Amino acid sequence: MKKRMKFYVVFMAVLLSVMALPESIGASVRVTASAKMSGTGGAVKVRKAVYDIDDGQPQIEIDFAQRVSWKAGAAVKSVKDNKGVQYKAVLLDRDDDECEISIPKLKAGRTYAIKISGVKKAGAGSYRTMAVTVKIPAASRPLKVKHVSADMDDGEYEVEFEFNKAVQHKNAYIIISDASGKTYSSKNFYIDWEGDECTLYLSESLKYGTKYSYKIVNVKAAGTSGYTVLKGNFIAGK
Repeated sequence: MKKRMKFYVVFMAVLLSVMALPESIGASVRVTASAKMSGTGGAVKVRKAVYDIDDGQPQIEIDFAQRVSWKAGAAVKSVKDNKGVQYKAVLLDRDDDECEISIPKLKAGRTYAIKISGVKKAGAGSYRTMAVTVKIPAASRPLKVKHVSADMDDGEYEVEFEFNKAVQHKNAYIIISDASGKTYSSKNFYIDWEGDECTLYLSESLKYGTKYSYKIVNVKAAGTSGYTVLKGNFIAGK
């Protein structure tokens, strides 16, 4: 198992050295939303809406309080925020009580007016256009590292970082260094991202009780704009 893990770490390091693909990790946040239908009668209400990051793409899942029916050509007609900015969007999934919308450049802290064509209340006569208003809350706190732990047991050299909120990242990397300036990781080292934490796999052990510094590049709180660099120190084994 450990040999397999070492092979996997080396393989991923090689793979990442020749590829620069954006990565992200998602965070689900319940948001405020409401809906209005064109015409009269057969209104559909929103039960809840969730803002999420999935495979690097901001998405909004809208759950309806009533059953709905979808036309074959149903689509997102337009998306505009409260600052007048227009966005491209895709209707990813349509069920009888919900839908998922991908809005690639969506930003937190704004209100969005979304128009979806080809939907109606189940049993109603004709398909209509639904106007959905969604308010995405702004991030209340800056992204920070809450805790760092270094596990150097049994030849598996791991440094785990716990953040104060879910993280989104793009071509991110972590540099670990000691007081002499020696570095223990590079841009090509494998990082396992999961929600509000990540694990960096090293190729050599850190010394217990020794102080190290870290630099985490190209991360941000999920749903916010602008990637940043986080810096700090930790003591291996604590």
